[in-house]
Amino acid sequence: GSHLDRPARGVERPHAPEPIIRAMTTLHPSAEADMPRRTFVIVGATGGIGAELTKQLAATGANVVLAARNPERLESFAAEIRSGWASGQVDAIPLDSTRSSEVAAAYRSRLRHDSAD
Repeated sequence: GSHLDRPARGVERPHAPEPIIRAMTTLHPSAEADMPRRTFVIVGATGGIGAELTKQLAATGANVVLAARNPERLESFAAEIRSGWASGQVDAIPLDSTRSSEVAAAYRSRLRHDSAD
């Protein structure tokens, strides 16, 4: 998906969930109704499957915590999600998930007090 495939402001999104969300709700039928109360941490959120998953989760009203290595790209993508996709909270954490010390620091400072699904 590209930046151009997000719905314009004021355009209602179709009710049917996107493929990844549909797969999640098939496994857990109550999951779709619970999405606005859930928080998801997406590692590698700024590209590929992570970016698509972020868009789909944000569109359901879920709270999303975006984690990625490039701080500039991360903040830019978080701003895009906030303005065009999200009805829940959007947070961004610069994080190199291959470095256990960074993962531990992110958990201690920002994730410990929030539950994540």
